Amino acid sequence: MKNLYVLIVITVLNSCSNMQDVRDEKRTFYVDATNGKDTNSGQSPETPWASLDQVNKTVFKPGDELFFKSGTSYKGQLVLKGSGTSERPISINNYGEGAKPRIDAEGKFQEALLLKNVEFWNVQNLELTNYGPYREENRWGVRVLAEDFGEMKHIRLQYL
Repeated sequence: MKNLYVLIVITVLNSCSNMQDVRDEKRTFYVDATNGKDTNSGQSPETPWASLDQVNKTVFKPGDELFFKSGTSYKGQLVLKGSGTSERPISINNYGEGAKPRIDAEGKFQEALLLKNVEFWNVQNLELTNYGPYREENRWGVRVLAEDFGEMKHIRLQYL
């Protein structure tokens, strides 16, 4: 009976160790407004997502990467969810050749890119616009907001 108990404990410990490995696994996502589909996995350039809606539904984890196809355009607002860590920030960049991916809020939202109560994000090589006939009191291309959050760390914006 004692040997069975030891075997069960070892099995449980190994399972917990494997769960940690899965949690720590870096995920990579691709978005292509022209050739993507939101029913795709989004996890390769051959199976990209198509819309900001799919990205906005995703809670990103430390070390994750998100790539938007160069030369594509997206209407709406990009709202990032999840936080990275100091060792494993979450990154957004472009892939492929051509102009920077464009996110156009069309003046319908206060911001084209919102980073609210998240930290440890690196965002680069996007074109963000928020022009349009709609009038808002305040409009931004990017807004970083810490609301009842405490200290927010490491929001890096480059080549926007």
